[in-house]
Amino acid sequence: MRRFMTCALAMILLLSGCSSGNAAYAVFTQFRETLNGMESLSITAGVNTDYGSYVFDCTLALKWNSESNSAEITVIEPESVAGIRAVLTEGKWKLGADTVLLGAGDIENRTLAPLTALYKMLCAWQSAPVTSSCLDEVYGKSAVRITLGGEQGEDTVQDVWIEQGTLLPLRAEIAEGGKTIHSARFIYDT
Repeated sequence: MRRFMTCALAMILLLSGCSSGNAAYAVFTQFRETLNGMESLSITAGVNTDYGSYVFDCTLALKWNSESNSAEITVIEPESVAGIRAVLTEGKWKLGADTVLLGAGDIENRTLAPLTALYKMLCAWQSAPVTSSCLDEVYGKSAVRITLGGEQGEDTVQDVWIEQGTLLPLRAEIAEGGKTIHSARFIYDT
């Protein structure tokens, strides 16, 4: 029985393309080293949050500074909430618009999840353990797919697809309990 299970697992990995994990892991390691060497980062993404009874689609812009470990996330779309910002300083989130910011809790405050999803993704890219890697394709581009987290019964898992040639993130997802809660498609000026 054990021999059958081992063969079945090997076939699944081969058919899924994850036999290319070493090459994908090498690309991700290069991406992570580049990211961790940056002083700042600005990135824009279309984000979908789906809690089942609550679904929210928006476009967010993230500005992050490694030296001060601060972040600012601004809603670009939908227009009805454009300009709302979430600002992280000293481990606390503040929420507001223009120059008015209101206290909004700590980093783990799940009620801000749609706004903080990009920041949570960035943090995972920097240091979360890699649990699987493979070559893949997303949006018609050659990419590596990396799964982060999910170790030792951890309920939250993240997947990120990174374009092989440019090392740019193309797509990312955060899943809790096997269900994708947040997904992001990154937007670049061409």
